Amino acid sequence: MIEAMPVCGEIAPTLIVVPSNPTVAVGAPALVFVPPPPLLVVLPPRHELHTSMESLIHHFKIVTEGYRVPEGEVYVATETARGEFGCYVVSDGGPKPWRVKFRAPSFVALEATATCMRNALVADLIAIVGSLDTVMGEVDR
Repeated sequence: MIEAMPVCGEIAPTLIVVPSNPTVAVGAPALVFVPPPPLLVVLPPRHELHTSMESLIHHFKIVTEGYRVPEGEVYVATETARGEFGCYVVSDGGPKPWRVKFRAPSFVALEATATCMRNALVADLIAIVGSLDTVMGEVDR
């Protein structure tokens, strides 16, 4: 039998797994980390903004000043119809990000144009770019 003892850490609660049977100790993990809940910032409902001064102030402060996020970096990728759309954000702990970089799938497809154009005619360029299905609005960022 494995017993879990809760330990309060600085960042998030942690469970230390202590096997009570020595034979279980071989296969049992020594530490199980429980991640903190995600940061959730919610604007007040729209109908409360007309009746509650506190909701109006809360909405104004979140929209104008922003909210503080933890210091660090994160990359989130989403699958779209044209490929992987990624967003890389680096935060210094303030209300505005230190760096934001978007990875558009059309930009990656446009990079393949030079490879596809090897040993091709200039007249084939229109057909090759059309087959790569690029969106120039994504590319010119």
